[in-house]
Amino acid sequence: GGDVTWDPPTDVSQVKHYVLYLAYAVDGVTPLEVNASNVSRIYEATYAVGTNLGSFPADTALDDWKYVLVYTKSRLFEQSTPAGIEISD
Repeated sequence: GGDVTWDPPTDVSQVKHYVLYLAYAVDGVTPLEVNASNVSRIYEATYAVGTNLGSFPADTALDDWKYVLVYTKSRLFEQSTPAGIEISD
């Protein structure tokens, strides 16, 4: 568990939320062979614009998740390319 911070985009006029995921790959879409269910990421939490701090509970199991990803989400769409960082535990 722990905190995750991110820098907001320069223009947040279309951003409604930030969505955090745990993922196998920094692009959020490439599943690894260890992932038998072929799931590349798991949803963790949604945060409102103006909030640039998220957190994972202390008992969050990392299993084989290697990255934390932050996506922006507009009223209609979630961005296709996230910001990501490798987990350091």
